[in-house]
Amino acid sequence: MSMKSAILARLEQFLESDKVGYRRLVLDLFLSRKEFTVDDIYEDLSKTYTVTRNKVASMIGYIHSKIGILSSHKESYKTPIVYRIKDEYVDTISTIVQASA
Repeated sequence: MSMKSAILARLEQFLESDKVGYRRLVLDLFLSRKEFTVDDIYEDLSKTYTVTRNKVASMIGYIHSKIGILSSHKESYKTPIVYRIKDEYVDTISTIVQASA
């Protein structure tokens, strides 16, 4: 199994278990604005859903480490981590998110 197909399978499983809809919204946000911090995503999600900042941070950590579609960087130890979708997965994510709508 290639790396891309493994990531595709993980991403599909991630979205299949999305009973509320906020996982899909998070991926939509990444597709639309490209870069986010946990606080940015929390602010956007909390407008529509009842979520905690810890739940959002946990979800972003899972997407980053287990699914493997996000890259992260931090300017200094005082700034928050900024996450973005890896360029090679933008089309794949867009296709999956549209299919799950």
